[in-house]
Amino acid sequence: MFPGGLEVHKRDHPQDWTHWRRSDGKLERQTKKGWEAMQFQKTYSSLPDGFRLDGLYRYLSGTGTVAIGGTQSVTAYDQYQFFADGRVIRGGGAGSTGNTAPGAADSGGTAVATTSVAPNQRGQYKIDRLVLNIRYDDGSGEQRILITDPDDPKSVIWLDGVGYVRRKN
Repeated sequence: MFPGGLEVHKRDHPQDWTHWRRSDGKLERQTKKGWEAMQFQKTYSSLPDGFRLDGLYRYLSGTGTVAIGGTQSVTAYDQYQFFADGRVIRGGGAGSTGNTAPGAADSGGTAVATTSVAPNQRGQYKIDRLVLNIRYDDGSGEQRILITDPDDPKSVIWLDGVGYVRRKN
């Protein structure tokens, strides 16, 4: 998906690529401080045959000034609702808040939230080794590299390297 392919991207953006090794039976990744053991020591060349996801998984991002004493924030999320029978619903939303500065004429602040699930974001999924294949009801589809611990699929999944945390419905 990178213009010129992976090798060109690796050459032009080496900071975006992680270096890792197996040393004395342990996985390590290279950091600015040197080689450090990775917290997760299991590796899988494939998820088990018939592996299914079941739950709501969400990726959350945002920005704002709240952390530094400000009053503005913007939050967006992308989510997948997986069902054990092979159905999937993809959705997302965004919200923002903003209040007037202390001492300024108080307008009461503002808050906006929105969410959506487009009709074409409902469909079926199948997992083939480490690839999540989704076919939406309108005929469109997507493929993602799926990484998770099949012994604990209720914690987190990574889709193309982006972490989605399992949420309560």
